[in-house]
Amino acid sequence: MRETTLKPGSPVTIVEGPFSGLPAVLVRETGTKVVLEVTVFGRNTEVTLERREVLMGAPLLDELEAEVVSAVRQREYPQRSFSFWRRELRGRAEDPTEEELPAIVRRADAFEAELLRALELETAAEVARFREAFAGLDETARTTKWMKERASWVEWREQARAVRAALDAELPEPEFGTPEFEVLHERQVELRARVEAFRRREVFERPLVDEPRSEALEAAIDAEVDRDDAFLVYGDWLSSRGSARGELISLHAAGRRAPQLETSLLGPLAAFVERLDAQWRLGFLTQVRLEATRDDERDGLDLSQFVAKLWALPSARFLRELRVACASAHEDGVMEKVLATLTSSGPRPSMRALTFETNTEEEMLSWTSTGDLSALGAAFPKLERLFVHVGQALLTAPSFPNLRSLDLRTTSLSSELVSALARASWPQLRHLGLWFGSRSYGVQVSVDDVRPLLDAPLPALTSLGLANSELSDELCTGLCAHPLLARLEVLDLSMGTMTDAGAQTLLVHRERLEHLKRLDVDDNYLSAEAVASLRSAFPQLVSKEQRVAEEYEGALHRYASVGE
Repeated sequence: MRETTLKPGSPVTIVEGPFSGLPAVLVRETGTKVVLEVTVFGRNTEVTLERREVLMGAPLLDELEAEVVSAVRQREYPQRSFSFWRRELRGRAEDPTEEELPAIVRRADAFEAELLRALELETAAEVARFREAFAGLDETARTTKWMKERASWVEWREQARAVRAALDAELPEPEFGTPEFEVLHERQVELRARVEAFRRREVFERPLVDEPRSEALEAAIDAEVDRDDAFLVYGDWLSSRGSARGELISLHAAGRRAPQLETSLLGPLAAFVERLDAQWRLGFLTQVRLEATRDDERDGLDLSQFVAKLWALPSARFLRELRVACASAHEDGVMEKVLATLTSSGPRPSMRALTFETNTEEEMLSWTSTGDLSALGAAFPKLERLFVHVGQALLTAPSFPNLRSLDLRTTSLSSELVSALARASWPQLRHLGLWFGSRSYGVQVSVDDVRPLLDAPLPALTSLGLANSELSDELCTGLCAHPLLARLEVLDLSMGTMTDAGAQTLLVHRERLEHLKRLDVDDNYLSAEAVASLRSAFPQLVSKEQRVAEEYEGALHRYASVGE
């Protein structure tokens, strides 16, 4: 139903739940919920309901019609669809082989097309019947009739059972909840998943369609990628040659989206459009996220294949931001292929932000690594932000002259990496964030290793993070005595092992820290009293929660927040 704002005291109609049909007036709206005054057994009481359970004002005809259409599709599609998959499995002792899948896909596609045609006809018939019943009524009469007859229009469960019984007379379905039913249902779901994977793979392996390109006009865009003029000129040139991208540039310039046209220009990646997080600007991709899941691995796809497809895609020619969910440690050699692809096509001046991250729903952080990222500096000469959230990362000889923000959130920071950062030139770097990791997982970085980094020329640095460290107290001592502190606006010491001793060091050097705009000591081992003292001294303090040391074999143990 449409979002309708009513004044408090307005009568409303409850359409779902135990209060359905009772007299009610609006008290207030709070996001997706509404507070109502309901008359129950002659007494008024306040109840809070979901907004969808309440009819706010008289319904518009097209809103009711949309609900009817949704009910028809919801009733018919799942039942008929699963009937098809049951028929595919009938009489099979074993699941279909890979050689049988193409034929199943063809039958599934034909069935899907026929089902959609049938649903269109049935939906049209239901809408015609609805309009005949409701179109001639005024709002009051329509609301009254709708509330009285709503169940017969949108309640579909009993009808669905009848439809299913008619369709499956030749193939009785096991009783719901029985082991036979569960086995059949699981096989249906698995077969559908295999067919969808086959379809995706088929799209993924299609060759790119040639389209007109102008090296001179693309070079003009490279020179001024933040301006629209060169894109619009390219759009006119492409349109004059019948290119769909020229049309897309025109639509984007007019502030319009064209999802179908955009998807058609994704080439092989169109098979995975729902998870690309793709953003567009003037006919070209501006942001993409790539990952390969365990299901992809099962289907023979790895991350390097996704990156290779993207890098060959004309739509990615002026990509500004790329996020890569790194391969797991068990995928040996994949990240080397990824980095080789990213550095293979010469400089890409449009790139401004690059992220390597871990899909923590499928991988432990310590299971991922990037390999040596140093060569990316030449591949992306105007890169401004590099964000790495993996178990291990390498930068043996970094050179990123335009980098403004560098985050290395690892579980295994090495002294070699810290030393490489100290030796490099960082003329534009404003933010540097490091996660150290835990000694239990092999981290050997000492305060002496960090000191050369603090001494290094960092002329633009205003934000420093030395987080997730088991050296927090020692780092407090070293930082409070270092000249770099005077230039910082943000200091992040969170997720470490800071104790009240480290807090006392900060308090003793209060005058050297008062200028900070943010001092983060969250997720350490501070007592409530220490946090209170720090908050009194530093209004800019960040501390949401603290941990408590673990006692083991008579000793207290403290750890970095993220070790694995």
